Amino acid sequence: PTKKPTKKPTKKPTKKPTKYPTKNPTKYPTKYPTKYPTKKPTTTTTTTTPATTTTTTTTEEPTTTTTSSRSGELVLDQTPRCGTSEIDAREHCKTTCAHNGDCASGEYCWGVHANYCGSISERTYINPVQSSVWNRCGKKGPETEIHARTFCGEPCTWQCSDPEERCQSLNSNYCGSNYTD
Repeated sequence: PTKKPTKKPTKKPTKKPTKYPTKNPTKYPTKYPTKYPTKKPTTTTTTTTPATTTTTTTTEEPTTTTTSSRSGELVLDQTPRCGTSEIDAREHCKTTCAHNGDCASGEYCWGVHANYCGSISERTYINPVQSSVWNRCGKKGPETEIHARTFCGEPCTWQCSDPEERCQSLNSNYCGSNYTD
């Protein structure tokens, strides 16, 4: 490299790719991908609540521990769940899964948006309909969208009546649909 920037960049990379991958990460990608996937990847999942810490390590199928908070604190969950759609799997807090084979007939294993499944009482929706309201008020903070979506905050366009809340665009949800706890 030169000490001063050149007026015109070079057209070719200054270093050639290595023929084989190195053991340690490098600044530059290798030319060829590896030939074979790893045989048994290791997955580590850690869930922490005020009273409990659970760590699970597996070398076959991923395992996730869903923990509900005993102190009433909301715990974020993003564990894949079974359902006919992502919204069905998430809003009903259905069974967790690792692949479609874990789900009942007609259901699939969905990666879901962050939610409070396991922290709030399970809801049974009566003929749920996807909400047409795409902005709602939620507690200010990193979980504003999840809070506004889960607790169906007041609809808004840009400002909330409560100064402790922020108007937030939402992922699809069943706000407005009747349910029982």
